[in-house]
Amino acid sequence: MPLKVRTRGDLLVRARFSLARLLVGVPGSRPDGWLINLRWIAIGGMLLTCVTGHRLASRLSLLPLVVVLSIVALVNVAWTIQLRLRRASHASGSTVTAQILIDVALLGGMLWFSGGLTNPFACFLTFHIVLAGLLGSRRTILWALVATGVVAVALFWAAPLPLDAAPWLNVLAGAVSVVALGAITGFFVTLFSRQLDELREQTARSEKIAGLGRTVAAICHELNTPLGTIVIAGKDLVHVGREVGSTDVVQLATTIVDEAERAASTIGVMRGYVGTSEQHERLDLATFVLGYAAQRLDQIGYGGGRALSGEPSTVHVRVLRSALCQVLNNVLLNAVEATHGAPAPAIEVRVIADAESAEVVIRDNGKGISAELAGRLGEPFQTTKAASGGTGLGLYVCSLLVDRMAGQLRLDSTPGQGTEVTLVLPLSEDADAR
Repeated sequence: MPLKVRTRGDLLVRARFSLARLLVGVPGSRPDGWLINLRWIAIGGMLLTCVTGHRLASRLSLLPLVVVLSIVALVNVAWTIQLRLRRASHASGSTVTAQILIDVALLGGMLWFSGGLTNPFACFLTFHIVLAGLLGSRRTILWALVATGVVAVALFWAAPLPLDAAPWLNVLAGAVSVVALGAITGFFVTLFSRQLDELREQTARSEKIAGLGRTVAAICHELNTPLGTIVIAGKDLVHVGREVGSTDVVQLATTIVDEAERAASTIGVMRGYVGTSEQHERLDLATFVLGYAAQRLDQIGYGGGRALSGEPSTVHVRVLRSALCQVLNNVLLNAVEATHGAPAPAIEVRVIADAESAEVVIRDNGKGISAELAGRLGEPFQTTKAASGGTGLGLYVCSLLVDRMAGQLRLDSTPGQGTEVTLVLPLSEDADAR
């Protein structure tokens, strides 16, 4: 479902995971890219450790360590270039396996010139096994175990650390390495565990939505017959009104037909399809949206502040006109209701675009949405207006409509400050689209 909800709640949790994303990216979304980001952090940490170790133990040769670190940096640059050229949404298992095996070999090289297994930081060899378990398959874990074992055996012949003059340094380094390895491993395992919990919640929610969808489909099937009868009767009433010369009857009957057909169209969308008779058409998005918003706000009777902005005749999209109208109508109604009772109600509608997509942004300064409810919006029967008779189908239907137009719907809300809904649509591919 293309509805993405964000709130400003739970700042501490969001700050922690924002820091994690800043350091290592988003785990699981692109494993090889995640490893590249993590490797840059490791290079910086190893360089700092080497310089510190050289100052405390002057007999430790710094040049070979810097050479190995330079090789690690060059390898990471090569992985970065390869990733950007390939531009795959997910890395293959073989790519992740190759990166981990190369990292084990390069870490082995670092340890060879810095004491081998007598180096307290040799315990970091086991971290690659943890990474293999988090990012790779069983085969990746097996290869990581084999590579770690081979490197560990080879390091038996490495020269020990020259710490005879400062034996306390080995104890200190050992304590630091154990604490650092435990902290880093715990951090990443916690991060992935949180993602696993979110995935389980999403799976349970999807199962719930599937069950609700089946219920809605059954209800829609039962509603189609009476709606069809209303449309036919309404059209007959239009003819009767014209025969008797009653303009009021014609207008009333036309309204009945239009609303019944709109309800039937909505039911069609909720059942998973858009009518074959409705075709995508090219629209000047700014002109259409700003004109519709001004007209609809007037019809609703909204008397608060409004700001409508956009560049007409420069942004063109291909959309289902009735679907776009329904989405705009629903979002505008929600905005008007959200600002009810505000000391200075205000609604802003703006149309912006970049090289690939256009955005319709509708913002209000209403009450906003709590974090607890925001996470469920877009699901059937989830509503912020249950007390006033809301059904919770508005955003659900809008999400389906936006999906049919290859778009995306985002909702960003701050409790007590307002809500911003953004409709993202791909630009028309016509030559004169912009």
